[in-house]
Amino acid sequence: MNLLALFAICFIAGPIVFLLSWRHFAAPHTLALFALLCVFASTVLAGIAQPWAASLSLGMIWLGWICVLAAGAQTCAQIFGGPRLSRMVGAVGVTLPWFGFATAQWMVG
Repeated sequence: MNLLALFAICFIAGPIVFLLSWRHFAAPHTLALFALLCVFASTVLAGIAQPWAASLSLGMIWLGWICVLAAGAQTCAQIFGGPRLSRMVGAVGVTLPWFGFATAQWMVG
C-alpha cells in the first residue's frame, strides 16, 4: 500500500470511524470489549501465512486503538462533563500510528 493511501486512511477514515464509534456505542465497556475482539482477530490473522493477512492484522490493531481512544474519551467526557474537547483529542489521537509508520519508513530509507 502506498504512503498516500495510508495517509488518507489515517487522517480521513480514522477520525470518521472514531466519531461514529463515539455515537453508536453507548458505554465505554462495550468499546473496550470490541477492542479486545479486534486484538484477538489480529492475533488469529497473524498466524495466517498470506500476504493480505498481515495488512488486515495491522488494520485490526488500529481499529482496536480507535476503540480504546473512544472509550477513554467517553469516560473523560463523563468525568469532566465536556464531550467536545474529548472528541477533538480522540479524533486527533487516531492519527498517531501514522507518525510511527512514517518514522519507521524514514529510518529504513
